[in-house]
Amino acid sequence: MSRIDALFQASRGRTAELDGRTIHRIDSVRVGPGDRLRLTFESIKSDWRQAVRMNYAGKVIVDGRPFSDHLIFWHDTAPTSIEILLVEGDDRIEVYNAWDVGNGTVHYWHNGGAMVVQEVPNGRRYRCNDGYPDEDFDDLIFRLEILRGS
Repeated sequence: MSRIDALFQASRGRTAELDGRTIHRIDSVRVGPGDRLRLTFESIKSDWRQAVRMNYAGKVIVDGRPFSDHLIFWHDTAPTSIEILLVEGDDRIEVYNAWDVGNGTVHYWHNGGAMVVQEVPNGRRYRCNDGYPDEDFDDLIFRLEILRGS
């Protein structure tokens, strides 16, 4: 078991402390209908395919198309910057990283997978560690901006 997995097991899945950094498996962001989210991929430093997953109990519009509940944006097929309009639904969206080691399976929340979350103007930056337990948090870096009621 990776050191990160042991920390999350001890915290029962809540945030944990790793070498002075607060780490998350999943982040919950307060949002509301009418808000726009801008997801921007900043950098990828992994041999594996990287993604951002979002869970939202409601309806959203991405690139003019409606979606509900679960979204996944792969760094190699999505635009560098994506706008998501929250049409109706819950007051929170869950955000986390995922990866594919090459076998077509979406992996997350294991073998060292975690994020360091930093507050930035209008949102958050996520520094992610994928399932290769190296604790460098640079496998995927992305930003999520929240544009309220726009």
